[in-house]
Amino acid sequence: MIRNILVVLFWVGGLCAKEPSALYLTWASDPTTSMTIYWHTEAKHSGPSKVWYREEQGFWTCQEAVATPIYKSDVIAHRLELTGLHPGSTYLFRIGDEPETYRFTTLQPSGPLYFAIGGDAFFSLSLLREMNMQVLSKDVDFVVLGGDIAYSNGVSSFLQQRDTYELKRWLAFFKEWKKMRTDDGRLIPLVVTPGNHDVRSDAKTPEEKGRRLFEFFSFPKGASYSVLDIGPISLFLLDTGHVYPIEGAQTTWLEKALSARQDVPYKLAVYHISAYPAYYSYSGKVPTKIRDLWVPLFESYGIRAAFEHHNHVFKRTFPLRAGNIDPQGVIYLGDGAFGVPTRSPRSAWYLAASKKSRCFWTLRLDTSGCLLEAYDSWGKRLDALTLPSSSG
Repeated sequence: MIRNILVVLFWVGGLCAKEPSALYLTWASDPTTSMTIYWHTEAKHSGPSKVWYREEQGFWTCQEAVATPIYKSDVIAHRLELTGLHPGSTYLFRIGDEPETYRFTTLQPSGPLYFAIGGDAFFSLSLLREMNMQVLSKDVDFVVLGGDIAYSNGVSSFLQQRDTYELKRWLAFFKEWKKMRTDDGRLIPLVVTPGNHDVRSDAKTPEEKGRRLFEFFSFPKGASYSVLDIGPISLFLLDTGHVYPIEGAQTTWLEKALSARQDVPYKLAVYHISAYPAYYSYSGKVPTKIRDLWVPLFESYGIRAAFEHHNHVFKRTFPLRAGNIDPQGVIYLGDGAFGVPTRSPRSAWYLAASKKSRCFWTLRLDTSGCLLEAYDSWGKRLDALTLPSSSG
């Protein structure tokens, strides 16, 4: 009886609630047993920082979120990590006193698994919307964006008040991402890596460079790189020198993380600047550094595919090993053309396929294997390949 009264009061109070301007999901820990919920409100309409949630057939539970003012703004960011959830289960949740009900689904530790990967996302609203709708039509479990997410720093940001422009871009991106919701109300979680347009390149410390990323996403403390383990897949989410350098601590961490996951069947890397670019120079400083420091680790520890971005074209390389085409090598996919104007790819010995086209990749893992497919902004399939496991 008491529980029913609480639910009634919740609904009545929600009639006057102000809807959050942004709402998105990500992970800070195990995607099979947790979910991290972020939402934004204006300070004057912040309301209770709490979430009501339950399994489809369960009872409502309430947890208090952490509310933090966003730097130099009147916006409050609310964050709540739900843990101890059941794998492969659908949960319903509501924000504060808002009447709207949302859904999310925890992942299965043994699959099947289906997700999308892209990069260079919000250059213009129309381009972002087009590709978001294509991804939404695939009904994926989650999305990975490999840098240059909101294009919050660049030439345009110097023409306006810097902090205002930066925040405006992020809030516009999140407002649009809130629409990434399936017909049954399921929100699609978002996982990111840093790009050059996501950070303050003139900042003196990593904390200042990555301030917005750290405000809006669940990066490990003191790092802008991490690994996401989902049963038979490990996703190594790397930073190509935008917040923390490639060399030193990050490369040391990468080798240890790879060594600890030698038995994981599918190991994938996601990052921004390409080791094997389809548009920019092969001899550039960052591509060279990635090939010198990371590529040997990819090859030694069984990375099967690396998703690269930054170039604004579609690309797939031949399998590469020790600087040569090798059937047992790593395939590099990309190349950062999710929501940006495209460029014409150049010729290169390592490119198996390339095209001036916007694109994203999907990965489907089930009992039949691991299928990778690339799609353009019209939903046309550009490419497909089957990925062997690390023991294959």
